[in-house]
This record gives sequence, structure tokens and C-alpha cells, in this order.
Amino acid sequence: MTLLLLFASTWVAIHLARGLAAPIRSLAEASKEVARGNLAHRVDTIADDELALLAESFNQMTAELEENRGHIEDGATALKEKNLALEERRNYIETVLESLSTGVVSLDQNDCVTTINTAAVSILKLSEAPPAWAKLTTLLSGEDRVALDRLLRRARRAGRAAEQSQLTRGAVGGAIPVALTATALRGSTGTGRGVVLVIEDLSELLAAQRAAAWSEVARRIAHEIKNPLTPIQLSAERIARNFRVRLNGSSGTEPGADWGLRAGSPRGVADAIGSGETSGAASNGDGANGFALTEENREELTRVVEECTTSITREVAGLKALVDEFSRFARMPPPRMEPGDLNEVIRQTVQLYAERLDGVEMQLLLTDQLPLAMFDTEQLKRVFVNLTDNALEALAAKPDERGLTIKTRHDPARDLLIATVEDTGEGIPAGDFKRLFQPYFSTRGRGTGLGLAIVARIITEHGGRVYAEPNVPHGARFVIELPVSSQ
Repeated sequence: MTLLLLFASTWVAIHLARGLAAPIRSLAEASKEVARGNLAHRVDTIADDELALLAESFNQMTAELEENRGHIEDGATALKEKNLALEERRNYIETVLESLSTGVVSLDQNDCVTTINTAAVSILKLSEAPPAWAKLTTLLSGEDRVALDRLLRRARRAGRAAEQSQLTRGAVGGAIPVALTATALRGSTGTGRGVVLVIEDLSELLAAQRAAAWSEVARRIAHEIKNPLTPIQLSAERIARNFRVRLNGSSGTEPGADWGLRAGSPRGVADAIGSGETSGAASNGDGANGFALTEENREELTRVVEECTTSITREVAGLKALVDEFSRFARMPPPRMEPGDLNEVIRQTVQLYAERLDGVEMQLLLTDQLPLAMFDTEQLKRVFVNLTDNALEALAAKPDERGLTIKTRHDPARDLLIATVEDTGEGIPAGDFKRLFQPYFSTRGRGTGLGLAIVARIITEHGGRVYAEPNVPHGARFVIELPVSSQ
């Protein structure tokens, strides 16, 4: 009995041990599998007691974990796709903002700059883009700060505000006309919301409007002045011709020529004719009045008439040149675009000044093998002739360091040909740079003031840009930018 009881006890103990150890071992192995990330592993139920319930709960937990992990992975994939879409949209918006010629600045509720494009940095004359914590109003001068602060307050209150103003930019380069538009960001109310500020430089627009207005004025001036010039010139020539004929005693003069001389001549001629030194009057065959003059009066009368008729002819020629200049500005023909070499145009222009430099040292620094550009050769020659004439005139009054340099280069980043005409003259006042290319503006106080206006118009019609800047250490530099030909 004792042996039987011991055997039974041992068997029961072994059975109970197996019934407890096997499920626990299965749970331990399953835990390791789950820890390794295998959520598909399941515990085999080998009992019907509490351990079986524990195994079922474990299997249910791993099934839920696997399902949740699937949801998380799906959500992560969708989030990644959305992040990629947002990144593409952000890059697209940044590219668009950087390509705009209009300045765009976004501000938070504290007027701190969050984004600013290159055009805004250039318009506001900032050395670099401000940091995120910087307030826009602290970067501007007093007058600009007041104008923008007023505009931002109106935008936050009404949702949108716009006005036209002038930015002094600390008097750097002079004030520029701008159109300001501020729009409050959506999704917030009251004064504590962000604002998008759009700054549009109106300088080129106003310059184009002024050029169009001057074209119309030039057309009318040319029409009104040109008509009487030819009769004036013909009358002066007729006075001189008839005077010479009558003075030489010819009988083939026109009837009434002497009266025309009296009416069209200066008072000095009439005094010379009617002076007491005349020796008498005679009548010629055609009935016209003739005068016998002493040799002294004859010479004086000849000198006065020649001076007067020469002066009239010279002034009429000057007026005609002025009218022709206005006419060319008003009715400039469209350019005949052909592929050409910019260096060759400059060389042909410089040849015209081979004997006219008057001691000015001219240098050509031309980059070899420039890409071709589309332009009208004759019009582009006129551009460099006008700029060279201006430079030589600026150097005429300078006793020393009289230098003129023309350079060319290729800017592959912007696909532009760049030509500069530099002189070492007295330079241009800072306030005149914005007005240089306006019609009838001249820093010398003489001339038509249309030379640079015609230059700007030609370059603009070629799809390029021209501007002036100081030439360090002294003088002026005119920069021409032309697009490279795509052909």
C-alpha cells in the first residue's frame, strides 16, 4: 500500500507539473515571439483551467495588437504621403514666391516675419532676409514704419487693406512708389492674427506710363513745330539770295525783294539801308526800289545779312534736329530681331570713335565666345552710341583720370548677356538715378533729354533691362541685360 501510495503521489505530481509547466512555457515562448515583433504567433491551448483562459486572453491580446499595428502602419503610410504632398506644395509655393517680382511678407500676430521672398528683401533694401523673431517694423525707417503699422492694423480689423504710398527705405537709393496690400490670415479673429503683406514696386509701371505720355507729347510737338520750320528756312535762304543778287546790281531780281529784305531783316539792316549815308535812290527795270550804298555801308550790310541768315538757318536746323529726335522717340520702329554677336556690335560702335576720344583712354574687356542674342543691330548700335556720347561728355571737363571701359560677360545662372559702360567722370547724384531714363530729363541742363529714354525703350523692346549705378571709386556705370537667344 505504501508503494502504491508513493507511486500514485509521484504520478499525480508529475501530471500536475506537466499541466502547469507546459502552458507556462508556451506563454513564455509566445511572449518572446511578441517581443520580437511576431504578433501573428498564438499560444496552443493545452488545458481547460485558468491557464487556458490566460492563453486565450494572450492570443486575443496579440490579435488586437496585430490589428492595431496594421492600422498604425496604414496611418503612417497615409501620413507619409501627406507629408510628401505638403513638402511638394511647400516647395512649389516657395518657388512661386521666389520667382515673383512682387514682394511678399508673412507676419504672425506679433508682426514678426515668418516668411519673406527675395523681391521683398530687394524692395525694402534689406541686406539679408531677417530672422524669424525680428519684427518687420523694426527693420524700417520711421516714415515707412508708421505707414506699414497703420496698414497692418486696418487689415487685422477689416480683413484686408490696400493703399498706394512711397517707401523711403531710409533714403537708400531714393523713395520708390509702391502699392501695399495686407490681408489677414483666415481661421482667427480680432487683432491677434497673422497678416500677409504684398508690396508691388510701381516704378517701372509709372515709367512706362510716363514714356507713353511723352510719346504722345513728342508726336504733337513734332507736328506743331515742324510745319513752320520749312517756310522759315526758305525765307532766310531767299533773303540771302535776293540780297546778293541786288547787291551785285543784277536786274533779274524778284519784284518786291527789297521790301521782303526790309520786313524779314533785323533792325540793323533796316537802319543801314535807311541811314543818311545812302547816296540816293534809283529805279531798276522791274519797278522795284533799289539803293546805292557806300562801300562801307555795303560791307556792313553784307555782314549783318549774312550773320542773320546764317543764324536763322542754324537755329532752324537745330529745331529740325529736335523735332526729328522727338519724332524718332514717338514713332520708333519695331526692332528687327536677328541672332547676333554682342561683342561685334560693340566693336563696330567703338570704331566710330577712333578719332574722337580727345585723350580719353578707352578699354574693351569683352568675354570671348559669348552666346548669341536676338536683337536689332542698328538699334543696339544706337544704344551704345548714346551711352558712349554721354560718357565722353561727362569726361570732357575732367583734367585727369579720363577713362571709359566697355565690358561684356555671360551670366549662365540667369541666361543673360550683360554689357557695362563705365566712366571715371564726376558721377550721377543719388537722387537722379531713378529719373535718368525719363524723357526730357538731363543732368547737364541741355540737350533734348531723350537719349537715355530712347536707350531704355530700345532695351525694353528687346526684352532686356538697363539701369545705372555708381562706379566705385568715382564715375557712373550703365548696365545692360539682354536675354540669350534660344535659337
